[in-house]
Amino acid sequence: MRSHSMFVDESKAKTFVLAGALCPDNAHHDLRMALKVHLMPGQQRLHFSRESDSRRASILECMLQYPIRAAVVDVPKTPSEIEARILALGTMLKVAQTLGVTRLCIEEDTSNVIHDRTVIHNWLRKEPGVNKFSYSWLRASQEPLLWIPDAIAWAWFRGGRWRRFIDPLIAWRES
Repeated sequence: MRSHSMFVDESKAKTFVLAGALCPDNAHHDLRMALKVHLMPGQQRLHFSRESDSRRASILECMLQYPIRAAVVDVPKTPSEIEARILALGTMLKVAQTLGVTRLCIEEDTSNVIHDRTVIHNWLRKEPGVNKFSYSWLRASQEPLLWIPDAIAWAWFRGGRWRRFIDPLIAWRES
């Protein structure tokens, strides 16, 4: 059985979009190298909200060349963004379990790590018989594979041609 990691990031624009990129572990090295090619001089990470449309298209084309699958959870930010994140993360954990994830890596936002840790711990404790997976938080500058869910969340939120662009990657979605 192949080992898969899921990399998770969000978009907090109008709704709360949590995107998870499922990447086979044997593709990590090649995918990291392919993504790093898109860095501009002095740039430490790709961040889709700060890229030009032509660069976005080029980066997404690159991602489409690899065995990436994605999950998207899109929930309203009501009554609060924190509650939306808790709901979205709980759903993403179920998706990760269904898709056979062995490692979950979430983009670190220090204001959310405590809430995230509680959600994950409670979910793992409540779900009998689930395959346990490891989980961690890293900054996007530390893990280029976190650039993938950033791109997916951005494209999902923007909709239109950008959502159509990532459609081949989407294996699961909940709105």
